[in-house]
Amino acid sequence: MEKGRWIFIVILLIVAYSCNQNKETKTVIEQSIDSQWKNPNESYKNMKLLNPGYLETVYDSTYNLNITKISDSVVFKMTGSRIQHQYSKVQAWNSDMTYVLLGARNLLDVKKGYKLIKTLSNHMIDGRWSNIQPNIRYFGDGEFLKKIDVETEEITILHKFPDYATSKDGCTIGPWEGNLSADDRYVVVTSWDEKHASVYDIKNETVLGEKYFPESFDWASVTPWGDCIVVNERGTGGEFGNGVTNIYDLNFKFIKQLSDKRAHADFAIDTKGNRVFVEMCPITMINIETGEKTDLLPSTDLTKGTCCKEEDNPWICGHASGRNFNLPGWVFISAGIDQCPDSTCGFYHKTEMFLLK
Repeated sequence: MEKGRWIFIVILLIVAYSCNQNKETKTVIEQSIDSQWKNPNESYKNMKLLNPGYLETVYDSTYNLNITKISDSVVFKMTGSRIQHQYSKVQAWNSDMTYVLLGARNLLDVKKGYKLIKTLSNHMIDGRWSNIQPNIRYFGDGEFLKKIDVETEEITILHKFPDYATSKDGCTIGPWEGNLSADDRYVVVTSWDEKHASVYDIKNETVLGEKYFPESFDWASVTPWGDCIVVNERGTGGEFGNGVTNIYDLNFKFIKQLSDKRAHADFAIDTKGNRVFVEMCPITMINIETGEKTDLLPSTDLTKGTCCKEEDNPWICGHASGRNFNLPGWVFISAGIDQCPDSTCGFYHKTEMFLLK
């Protein structure tokens, strides 16, 4: 059977899954990859952008969904990224879906209708929710890895990384694209200059391995299963000449090259239960154990640029997130799709968010 034959895409207006959520989501379109990729409703071209007031709910007839606005520059007294979800792989929801954190400091209470209940005094620019403790977030602060209880705002120092003192802004997690293992045991602590990386065992309060990258890296992370480290490394090698993606053990001993490029990517579970790595541009799935690659959503020939013919699959580039641990077999994609300046290609959404099976 041809690879990818039974892959489906589900287009969503809004998607929000936590690590521990396993609820049904209303889907709009489910479409086989074998069928022509096309905009399923030309009325999207004329769809009006809804702009409700703060905590106001409006009905979107195009998608048959209710939408509630949960941030506001006047109420939050700040603008831009400081009142938005930080990044595709930085979880907005806490582990039991009682809180949402927007930006680095704004805590919303889900039980109170997503109302802003406090602006945390500590600025956790690149923090992560615990996967198992609803009130806890982990973050880097100068030389230190710390955790904070968002209810009491009590801060605990977990470990000092003195080598990071000379790095710009000290240590962090990733940056931006790193996460803790699903059991909160392991984390890769990185420097903001993207040259230092350390594997830290939170349970045993021990550094297992350290590595210095003279050419720097884009991001580094432990897998959700806590079995190895993946580093998106810069350099002159790889398919596009800008680096490769490598796998190391927890002591930072090199195991193998996972990908011949450096790209936005995340870990996920496929429909057969395999541990996979989904990378972007185009969207490719790599079996972490075997290295087998599968094109999840083949795109237009790269030589055609970002525009394509109406009968072609569009060029899709953006971000992938597999943080939905209780929804195996799916990955979330947020992407720019066929961004033709004159919109002549038949794909009317410049950007979309969708689930990919």
